[in-house]
Amino acid sequence: MLVLIGLSVLTQVFVLITPVECVHMPHPEYWLAPERRDKTIDRLSSFAAILFGIVLLGVRAGFELAVSANLHQPIEDNGLMISWSLQDSLLSLF
Repeated sequence: MLVLIGLSVLTQVFVLITPVECVHMPHPEYWLAPERRDKTIDRLSSFAAILFGIVLLGVRAGFELAVSANLHQPIEDNGLMISWSLQDSLLSLF
């Protein structure tokens, strides 16, 4: 649990210490103007933390599926797990 919290804080800190020249977005002169810069950085930091959390949950779900599949003897043909994995891999393409 501490690793999860540490990594999510690390992603937010990474967004905060990234130089302005490395941020690529439409109309950066508007979004990174001095009066809007703090709010823009806060939003980007929050978005990075949310995205990191979603990716981490996906990795954990895949791990749980792999462990569950390896604990069953003999291997069960669970159509729901296969369809869920297929759907997840198709969604990751977009």
